[in-house]
Amino acid sequence: MRMLPAAVRVTAASVLFAVGATTALAADVIKIGALFPISGPGSYFGVQDKQGVELALEALNKSGTKFEIQYEDSACGPLPATQAAKRLLDQYKPDVVIGEECSDATLAVMPVLAQAKVPARLRSRSPSRAIPGPSASCPTR
Repeated sequence: MRMLPAAVRVTAASVLFAVGATTALAADVIKIGALFPISGPGSYFGVQDKQGVELALEALNKSGTKFEIQYEDSACGPLPATQAAKRLLDQYKPDVVIGEECSDATLAVMPVLAQAKVPARLRSRSPSRAIPGPSASCPTR
């Protein structure tokens, strides 16, 4: 049996954790919103994240549970990230939101996601701007 790369396993576990096992098993399709810096100073990470998520979803969709994803560009900035998060919530209506690499953008979108009561698995790379709690998750569980 072929083992999935560590990044794929971590992404898959994060998505299932954020959505919750009972929701994942009950839903026909789990809709994932992804906020990644596709442009701007963090674009290098955003492109890699998107590729990793695509690999994880390919493996997860073979497991029987169907996942769909909508990507939005956070541009590694608070205003574009907030606008992207609102677009995801209003137009796509995801079950969970993942992503975000940039600290200021993460801090900006957390209240938006918390108000919408959408679980999120966000991460930030700046230790000086670290958010208390496990892996900078949105406090909406």
